Amino acid sequence: MMSSFTAHGLNETDLVAESLLQILAGADTTATAIRATMLHVITHATVYKKLQSEIDQAVQNGRISSPVIQEAEALELKYLQAVIREGLRVWPPVTGLLSKVVPEAGDEVEIDGRRCSFQEALTLDGACGESR
Repeated sequence: MMSSFTAHGLNETDLVAESLLQILAGADTTATAIRATMLHVITHATVYKKLQSEIDQAVQNGRISSPVIQEAEALELKYLQAVIREGLRVWPPVTGLLSKVVPEAGDEVEIDGRRCSFQEALTLDGACGESR
């Protein structure tokens, strides 16, 4: 990554600043995804119990390394994978930053009971005539 930055003309000061930004941005979105998923798990007893049961069974059967589970082992825990995917679906850490492509003729949808018009690629901010 750093060689690409310098090849594109970044000086040392800009390189350090950009590298720090990349590290912090990645850590923040990762932390957001983990916190949101854990919040959903601990506030839904059925989900918590089912996930705990799957993990306990895997530990008892020797399918999980100690003290840190390996990626390949985690991929075999189907309910854990479903929980992770659902957590990212319900609370994606970066969705507000990504624009969507709107058909050439535009589009209109209802959000929270209000009609919102989209005429070009944009985020939800300002789509309903006001900034959120």
